[in-house]
Amino acid sequence: MWGTGGNRQAQAESSGVVEIILHARLGGLTGDQFVAASAPTGVQRGAVERMAEEFFEMNGGVEVGGARPADELSPQFYGEPGVMLGVDFLPSDVVGRLGVEDQAVEIEDEGFDHSRPIIPAQAEKMLYTGGMETFFTFLERRVDDCSSLLCIGLDPHVTDLPQQTADAARDFCLHLLKQTAPYAAAFKPNAAFFEVFGAQGWDALKGVIEAVAEESARLGSMIPVILDAKRGDIASTAEAYAKSAFENLGAHAITLLPYLGKDSIDPFLAYKEKGVFLLCKTSNPGAEDLQDLTLTPTPLPISGEGQGVRALYEHVAYLAQAWNTGNNIGLVVGATQPEALARLRAAAPDLWFLVPGVGTQGGDLATALRSGLRADGKGMLVNVSRAISRAENPKLEAARLRDEMLEIREERVERREKRGKSNRLIYSYSPLSTLANGLLEAGCIKFGEFTLKSGLKSPIYIDLRQLVSHPSLLAKVAEAYLPILHHLTFDRLAGLPYAAIPIATAISLQGNYPLVYPRREVKEYGTKAEIEGEYHAGETVVVIDDLATTGGSKFEAIEKLTAAGLIVKDVVVLIDRQSGAKEALAEAGLHLHAVLTIKQLLDYWEKVGEVSVERISATRAFLAQNKHETKDK
Repeated sequence: MWGTGGNRQAQAESSGVVEIILHARLGGLTGDQFVAASAPTGVQRGAVERMAEEFFEMNGGVEVGGARPADELSPQFYGEPGVMLGVDFLPSDVVGRLGVEDQAVEIEDEGFDHSRPIIPAQAEKMLYTGGMETFFTFLERRVDDCSSLLCIGLDPHVTDLPQQTADAARDFCLHLLKQTAPYAAAFKPNAAFFEVFGAQGWDALKGVIEAVAEESARLGSMIPVILDAKRGDIASTAEAYAKSAFENLGAHAITLLPYLGKDSIDPFLAYKEKGVFLLCKTSNPGAEDLQDLTLTPTPLPISGEGQGVRALYEHVAYLAQAWNTGNNIGLVVGATQPEALARLRAAAPDLWFLVPGVGTQGGDLATALRSGLRADGKGMLVNVSRAISRAENPKLEAARLRDEMLEIREERVERREKRGKSNRLIYSYSPLSTLANGLLEAGCIKFGEFTLKSGLKSPIYIDLRQLVSHPSLLAKVAEAYLPILHHLTFDRLAGLPYAAIPIATAISLQGNYPLVYPRREVKEYGTKAEIEGEYHAGETVVVIDDLATTGGSKFEAIEKLTAAGLIVKDVVVLIDRQSGAKEALAEAGLHLHAVLTIKQLLDYWEKVGEVSVERISATRAFLAQNKHETKDK
């Protein structure tokens, strides 16, 4: 960039432009730090002054100079007169070397491309950060500026064009972005729809990206451009892809395939102010062919702890969270699978998600936002393409979507504040959101009228034996036990017959825990063993069961285990019916841990509307009335 000291007079003629000279002494530095900025009059001037003052205030500035009109503006220093904006932070030694008032020197400022003009929002960015910003802090400011989480896809399908030409593709996008820019947190052009037109298509893509910058200048707020290219190759090839996307095209971020490993994305991460979105869980029907594959127990990339089985897409998220040391990595997560969104938010609580699949692909906007938003109400860019471009009025449709997202976002943040920051919303990932609907669909929990073993008539029936017929759900149930077990000290698992043995076996396989189980009936032949499996007296076992009601059925099995010399301190169940089991076990010196409680399940089903209010109320009344009378199963 080009900088000057003192009150240099500009050298090129331009009308309606203000040159702002700011002076401040920054904490910890010596000498005056000079900032020179110019912008068109009006809103942009005020924005620059405001951002500059905030920057100096945050950094201990003691003096901020005012603004003065300038009749001329140097294109060499500022770029195109009246349109572009330049900013320089001049160290005191540079100021001292300048000497002559009108002399200009080139200041090396790592992290910015000085050959490209700087528009107002980029200058604001530098005023905030002193010369460096990551893509996601830049994105968050745009989100705040336009109160939007909407990413508008620029996908000029050939069927939507009046002629199948590059010019038609460019004009299609220009028309769309001019209508929708005020509501867009970002634009996402898909490279394929331009590449199909060859070299002319590539020029058209570059023109569209430049048009976004021009529209940003008009609005006074920089709109990020995410190039949807899904690149993925070895490092030397990746370097060329990165240069093409970031330097030649001028994109701010790009979508990448992560399956070649970190060295394939490092060339993109070398552009510190740019961003990458790694494909993680996509919305296409064939995504499960690879992304849902189950990995063998592997330590988490960040902590090395929490060994357990997880899907490949979850592992990608854990890797991304670990690799994100420069705040420049996000994930692509489809809106069509809200359960996966919730799991990924748990795996990567800080990352931004680029979320396609709403609209034409069938993803539900409200469910996606409630599953994937961060605690601060941000962290998601919801991409919508055809539902906007093919709308009768794209501008109104973009505004409607922006407003709907804002309403859901504010509702979620408000609800979280009411509940307290430590109480996670039920839509955040937990075993609750993962398993509650699955247990209903599998018939493991039913509502109606049922006669229990005790003879009582119950409006709810829990039969977790059905899990054996649903291997995918059984695996998720087993996985939900792992976080609890991770914090307990033990040598083996002890599964209780019969319903809990398949669960305990699945847990054993996922966590690599040895397993034993007490027989309900002792064999009259062979070893006549009461405990099946290898164990040694003095070892500690954790009792695994499916359900806890009064706790009575646990004691007989625990007596067999302790009679064999095993130590029992903890019992872990999938569901606690909250009918006295916790208290009864505590009296015997045992700790009950539950993945879920019946109250959590009822509250969840009521909130999401999966079970009628009448049945929820009847079940609550029944449980309260018969708290200590119902029996397990």
